[in-house]
Formats: sequence, structure tokens, C-alpha cells
Amino acid sequence: MLIFPLIRSSAIPDATLSYADRYGDSANQTSYTATGIGIGTAAANRTLIITSTGFGFNTTTRHSSLTVDGSAATAIGTEAVNSEEVGRIWVIDYPTGTTADIVLTFDGTQGGCDIGVFAAYGISTTAHDFQKDQDGGISPSVSLNVPAGGVAVAVGVSQEAAGSTWTGLTERWDDTLQAGVSGTGAGDAFASVQSGLTVSVDFSSSENVLLAASFPKG
Repeated sequence: MLIFPLIRSSAIPDATLSYADRYGDSANQTSYTATGIGIGTAAANRTLIITSTGFGFNTTTRHSSLTVDGSAATAIGTEAVNSEEVGRIWVIDYPTGTTADIVLTFDGTQGGCDIGVFAAYGISTTAHDFQKDQDGGISPSVSLNVPAGGVAVAVGVSQEAAGSTWTGLTERWDDTLQAGVSGTGAGDAFASVQSGLTVSVDFSSSENVLLAASFPKG
């Protein structure tokens, strides 16, 4: 009688992504606290991908840090800067809870902020690709590579009211933050490889920034 060994599949399942919540504030201050913001369903393999933007006070203020219930998130890539608009993408493994207090801090007074939260399940926190367009054009655009089974997120900020249109990723929010300033975010999971995926957002004014990042399953 032949006995065949049991072979277990070592295939890594595709990652999933869900939009959890957002927070906007138009106060002139250095630090912003999103109290009790939604962070998705708790799970051992949950990673939070958090986008942040600042706007409207001066041309020199930059991101300093972002924490989730006191734990520091890691910034991905580099900060996008155009005039008074700045943007960053952050990640942190965070398996517990369905809400959290997120504190976004700048190195000086900012005119307001926008924070977006995605809950990703089964990803590596090391970005596969990161791209930004900080040239300030009406339709900022990047070419992003996304691995099979991975996820991608993007964020934009503009000196205009809400009403932007995304290409390449599904819009998850688009809100007016104060008169003449809006924040918007997008994100998706992909079963197949996306090579040079065009991710763009159409605004109606200049001085815009766009950031996008992808993460592999893992």
C-alpha cells in the first residue's frame, strides 16, 4: 500500500481592505486629536493605513508624528508638499479595538487637518511602492505598482470645496474641511498585479498634493 504524505498549502491569502473612518478639523493649532475614530473590525492580522493632510496656515509647517492610542505609527515614503498643503501616509499593526484616539502632530501651527483610516487585513507593513505628485496641478497623477493580492491607498488635499473625481482607485471620502479646502481619499484591494496603475484625482484648482502607496499581502 502506498502512503502519500499530507501536503498543506503554504499559499498566503490575498489581503483585504476596508475604509474605516475619517476626521477633519479646521482649527489653527499644532496637534489634532481624533477621539474615538473608527478603526475597523479587530483581528490579529489587522494593520491600519492612515492618511493625513494639513493645509492653510503657512508654507513651512510639516508633519511631525502620528500616534494611535499612544503608539507611534510609521511614516511611509516622504512627505508631499505644495505651498500650504502637505500630506503623509502612515502604517501601524493594531490588532485590538474598534475605535481609537489618533493624534496628529505638526512641527508648527497648521490651518487644519484631514485624517483617513483604512483597516487592512493580511498585509506587510513594508510598502511595495510609494508615489507622490506635489507639482500642484489641477489633476495630480502617479503611476503605482500593486502586487497580486495586495492593497493600495491614496490621499489628496486641495484648495477647493469637495467634488473631486478619482481614477484608478475607488473614492472613499471627499469632504470640505473649511471654506476653499477639501480632503479626499481612495483605496482598493487587488487580486491581480497592477503594473503602472494610473492613480489620479481631478480637482478644479491648483496647489494640490496626491500621495499613493501599495502594500503586499503577508
